[in-house]
Amino acid sequence: MSPQPTVRVYSKPNCMQCRLTEKWLTDHAVPFVHDSAEADGVADAARSLGVTAAPIVVVGDEVWGGFRPDLLEQLRDRQGVGDLPFHLRRSR
Repeated sequence: MSPQPTVRVYSKPNCMQCRLTEKWLTDHAVPFVHDSAEADGVADAARSLGVTAAPIVVVGDEVWGGFRPDLLEQLRDRQGVGDLPFHLRRSR
């Protein structure tokens, strides 16, 4: 089994869609790395890929912008994380 690609979320301060995306990932126990969308070159690179909304989510070769629960659910399923949000799971 090959390792899962790193989920990287580039967000901006005071961005509601960024907070929703990061909360969704956290609640569903999907590990991710947080970076700033305001770092040098990030916004330009995203625009060159057609992404114009924050957050910018990068998973391997897949890139999207904005809060996308549909894509987050697909990501969760590919990563083999359970269906229940993290805070609802029982510890064993």
